Parts: sequence; structure tokens; C-alpha cells
Amino acid sequence: MTGNWSHITVRPTLIALGLAMSANQVAIVVTPPVLGLLEDHTGGFTSAWGLLTGLTALALTVTAIGTVRYGRRGSRRPGRAGRGCRGR
Repeated sequence: MTGNWSHITVRPTLIALGLAMSANQVAIVVTPPVLGLLEDHTGGFTSAWGLLTGLTALALTVTAIGTVRYGRRGSRRPGRAGRGCRGR
């Protein structure tokens, strides 16, 4: 591909999406060995399931708080949510 690509800007949403996907991939690689070590040290999977349940509850709580505080679109200003990505 050739040409002038200077008109394309990286939006904060794309940066946030890239960071979230990177963190997700790290978690996918790291979680199985950590849970295996936890099972080796405790002798069962109960603690591993407890850890997964706790992390899931934490993620749901943080998401719920963020949704209540910032709305679905991430805006703190009332009346702006649902207007599209340019806020017109």
C-alpha cells in the first residue's frame, strides 16, 4: 500500500481496545500454569475455582460501577450517551 496516510488518526478507543486485547492474551497464556500450580500446592481444584469465581465477581463489579458512573458510552456529562461517536 502506498500513498499518504497522514489523515488517519489513532483514536483513544482503538488504543484502549488494543491494550485490552493485549492484557487478555497475557491472561490466556499465564492463567493455566498459575491454576495448575495452585492445584499442585493445594491438592485439589476447589481453590482454583474459588480464584476464578472471585476474579469474575471482581470484573463484573468493576464493570457495573463503570457503567453506572460513566454510562454505556463512557461520557461523564449527562445527556451525551447514545449520540454516536462524535457527540452531535
